[in-house]
Amino acid sequence: MAPVSIYMLLVVLLVYSLSSSFSSSSAAAPIRTAANLVYFETPSDSTTQKLKGALLNALVFVIIISILTFLIVLLYCYKFTNFLKNHTRFSAFFVLATMGYSIFLFIIQHFSILIDFITCFVLLFNFTVVGVLSVFSRAVPIFLKQGFMVALEIIVATWFTNLPEWTTWVLLIALAL
Repeated sequence: MAPVSIYMLLVVLLVYSLSSSFSSSSAAAPIRTAANLVYFETPSDSTTQKLKGALLNALVFVIIISILTFLIVLLYCYKFTNFLKNHTRFSAFFVLATMGYSIFLFIIQHFSILIDFITCFVLLFNFTVVGVLSVFSRAVPIFLKQGFMVALEIIVATWFTNLPEWTTWVLLIALAL
């Protein structure tokens, strides 16, 4: 199987198996991200409120992405490639550590896995460091590099499933345009 097929299969399985955990945790404490900075959808909102809020969220998200893309191109034009390489490494580390931790926590809670904090921290830290090193090193087997790239994709895609439905669809359309 190709890495993309494995990625899609694992995301669907993960979201399907954790769907009750995601819905119960999002009802208790809404997660604020760049995709829902301005408006957070609630079930009691009307359809027009949801659409207006989703459009506003998508607009803010696209503006943030545009500004950051402009800054990255500007840094590249002024030969700040070492900064960009290190920023990319840090971003991968951040995604694996923070988003990976939250999904790992969902898995632990959903399947009632008993694990202490120190073991959880050591596992997550090792996963994150090995992931960043394998993605950005040249002397790593391709299957390990692809495995951690698939893990990054799974973590980000699973995280985006936590967004409200209207925001997700409007954001998808806005990014496609």
